[in-house]
Amino acid sequence: MITNHINDSPFCPLVQSEINFIPRNPECTTKQSRILTFSLNTRFSRRRAGFPTEQVDRILEILVNSGFYFASQVNDLPYFDQIECYFCEAAFSCDVFHCSDLTDNILSQNHANQNRQCSFLIGQVGPREFLRLLNSPQPVVLHTF
Repeated sequence: MITNHINDSPFCPLVQSEINFIPRNPECTTKQSRILTFSLNTRFSRRRAGFPTEQVDRILEILVNSGFYFASQVNDLPYFDQIECYFCEAAFSCDVFHCSDLTDNILSQNHANQNRQCSFLIGQVGPREFLRLLNSPQPVVLHTF
């Protein structure tokens, strides 16, 4: 039965959450390793200085819990710093720290719409919620690459 489901609906979130297990950046699998990408990076320290501490701390908590890490000096893009999902490499500009009303839901909707097969996100929110995120209008669209 599962073979039929895979063959008939290969992009189904449930199927993707079961077959897509290889993270793009396994070194950032743990929450602590993702926190360190922010806290140990001098480039992020400079970026952080431009925002209220409480706002940055709140947004960092949302990002890290949602699988994101600080990707510094990504050379194949015109932007050198970005926030990326360790699993699927969905990427957002560091402008995300300007979004004072950022919530888990806003980030998850943007993440789902940028990568419709991220097993980490599907596993975190569940297949039904993932489909709801894909089908809901995005209240805030975050700057992506």
